[in-house]
Amino acid sequence: MRDPRRRGVVYALLVSSICLLASTACVARFGDDLPRPVGIGRAADGSLRFVVTLCSGERLSSFSVADRRTLKPIWKVSKPTGAVEQGGEITVGDATGFKTLEMPLKTPIPPNVLATARLTDGFELQVSFLQDQVPRELAETSQVLDGMREKVSLEEFQRDVERRYC
Repeated sequence: MRDPRRRGVVYALLVSSICLLASTACVARFGDDLPRPVGIGRAADGSLRFVVTLCSGERLSSFSVADRRTLKPIWKVSKPTGAVEQGGEITVGDATGFKTLEMPLKTPIPPNVLATARLTDGFELQVSFLQDQVPRELAETSQVLDGMREKVSLEEFQRDVERRYC
């Protein structure tokens, strides 16, 4: 490629391809500046609890928890029923509200967690965190950690997500 114009065209195509790939992989839906958060809390027994807030018309397809370090799944449920299909609270290890338990919880939850809520349109909401960042005292409240890892009421979390992302 001795022709500098041809090299410039190839370079421009390469850069635009990389930019297009990066923009589709990293930018949240509809150009949100941050990905939509998933609330993190604790159930009454201390199990991890997640709050998935969906916008009008969105439906949950499945929910999974994996070891963030290895990406190995440790628990997965799918085919939600009733209110869970439209978002809500999901407790790890409890398949209530789902028709299918695809992967039962057989191992302890790892220190570094990745949780993924997949919607019927393929869009994913994810949250990753260190398990010790989720205070045990959340089990005694209806509070969750928001996207900034601040304690907020469940209602405040849901209102904020609806206002900012829906």
